[in-house]
Amino acid sequence: MIAAIVSDWAEVFLRWLHVIAAVFWVGLALGFLRLNLTLKSTKADLWRAADDGFFRVARDMNIPPDAEPQIGWFRWEAYVVWLSGFALMIAIYFAKADLYLIDPDVLPLVPWQAICLAVLMLAVGWLVYDVLARRAWSETARRIVIAVLLFALAFALTRMFSGRGAFLVFGAVIGTIMAANVAHYLVPNQRRMLEAIRSGVARDEARLATSRQRALHNNYLALPVFFLMLANHYPLAFASRFNWIIASLALVAGAAVRHFYVARHRGSGDLWWTWLVAAAAGAAMVGLSVFGVEHPQSRAAAPTSAMDAIAAVVAPRIGDVADIVAERCVMCHARAPAWPGLVAAPKGVMLETHGQIVAHARDIAAQAVWTRAMPPPGANVPIGDDERRVLALWLAAGAPSR
Repeated sequence: MIAAIVSDWAEVFLRWLHVIAAVFWVGLALGFLRLNLTLKSTKADLWRAADDGFFRVARDMNIPPDAEPQIGWFRWEAYVVWLSGFALMIAIYFAKADLYLIDPDVLPLVPWQAICLAVLMLAVGWLVYDVLARRAWSETARRIVIAVLLFALAFALTRMFSGRGAFLVFGAVIGTIMAANVAHYLVPNQRRMLEAIRSGVARDEARLATSRQRALHNNYLALPVFFLMLANHYPLAFASRFNWIIASLALVAGAAVRHFYVARHRGSGDLWWTWLVAAAAGAAMVGLSVFGVEHPQSRAAAPTSAMDAIAAVVAPRIGDVADIVAERCVMCHARAPAWPGLVAAPKGVMLETHGQIVAHARDIAAQAVWTRAMPPPGANVPIGDDERRVLALWLAAGAPSR
């Protein structure tokens, strides 16, 4: 018990650290890009007001000999985000791979295989991206090819892992790309630029162009990563039959929003059409989740008797629903969960009484009727289409409490 409690608190603190570092990293990165693009477009110093005075912001390549400019404004934040994120993968998704990573209907894996495959995809995603980003293409062509790579990864991951696991690994792949860009390009190239200026030699313009390219890529990928992390809490996204398309549309929407601000900071005007693209992508995501809703009534076995036929159209009683919930859900969703390693019901959702079941009717619909997110596909707690039909009929009748 003590070990489980300590494990839960470790997860809380890791999540907290991950979010704090992510806020600082993305905030600093987006703020710096805005500053840099604005200075380049206006070709003049910027004045900004603060609570205790005014600040003059300038861009200068002629630094004093004794100056010690900070290398990588956000490098440590980037490293902490990646390390804390990987630690969370180990603590949650790797430690409970049977619950969160594996879906036997997608790919029958044992936990160690799923873990190795997830780690492999982190490496493959970065390596393939890096090769494509270094090709001598136009930036437009490069972005298109990288987008196609990410769409292909989204599709492939949903054919390897459970929906929840696929979203998590996809977000981790993009996060790895972003952190590796900082570690392998942005920080080293800043060091080389400083050394060149102090040595009085010409700057390597090719390296500077690479840094600008990778910083811009990180900028466009930041918002989609946030969506992928948050979407793990919403089964209509990760457990949809079209989950890989939803993940891909999140890339489009996030990149469109960022493109608006990049253009504005460059002095290219306000490209309002980008918001239409983002809105259309969001609407398509909602539409796909609706279109992809499960219909357990049509999947269930045909009635074999007159009584079965009547039961198939008559709203079940709460007792019938409670029997299913007790057998398929309560081992986790209880005041004292019986599932190994759980000390509290996931998300605080308890389903031990009729009142609790009725109160969480919408959650049951989203998790077990509209999608097949619950029970977790790898938990070996099979729930049949006949049982899902009972839940669907109960919900269609307004989730009666009797």
